[in-house]
Amino acid sequence: MCARELEKTDAEIHAVIGTRPKLMRPPGGALFERQEGWIHDEFGYKTILWDVHGFDWVRPPPSPASICERIVEKTRPGAVIVCHDVRPETIEAVPAILSQLEKKHFKFVTVSELLQLGAAVPSTPERK
Repeated sequence: MCARELEKTDAEIHAVIGTRPKLMRPPGGALFERQEGWIHDEFGYKTILWDVHGFDWVRPPPSPASICERIVEKTRPGAVIVCHDVRPETIEAVPAILSQLEKKHFKFVTVSELLQLGAAVPSTPERK
């Protein structure tokens, strides 16, 4: 992750929504502590990782049912879930994920809302 990528993304987000981002998720969760400090100092971003991953990026892609099963099984109160909306299997899995988590009485909020609730944000991403 380099300054040029962050500057470009920051500018594009600002152009679309009229405000600058305050949070960021590094691709793959790969970020050294030194980088995290530099990104915070330079851009003011708080780094957000995740607790639960559907592993929807692997090849061959998992089925929508297996993505759903993994996410529903691993999700706990306050969890941050990461999915990739460029995968048709993930898009297909989302309605079932939401439905099953609602049946377990989960409430869905943005990461910003989660932080306001005082929930801990994961410092290391979930691995297989």
